[in-house]
Amino acid sequence: PRAYLLAGLSALVLLAPLVLTSNAASRTALGVAWRRLHRLALPIAVLAAAHFMLSRALPPRESLVHAALIALALAARVLIARHGGDRTSRPLQM
Repeated sequence: PRAYLLAGLSALVLLAPLVLTSNAASRTALGVAWRRLHRLALPIAVLAAAHFMLSRALPPRESLVHAALIALALAARVLIARHGGDRTSRPLQM
């Protein structure tokens, strides 16, 4: 009955490693593993959105806006991955 607590607590616990490794020293030390670890940010955001929607902490319209923004970010990640991976250093070709 309190699924929102499980979703929220899970998101909080999963965010801890991201917080602890969000610095230049960790990025250098972890190398490729840092990128893999930080790819969890959007799935964790989905858990957070589920938490807000289930707990009704926000009005339904605001919860849906947050969920739509997360869905847009996930879709962008999928599109970038399908079209050649990391596009941070070069412009997107259309």
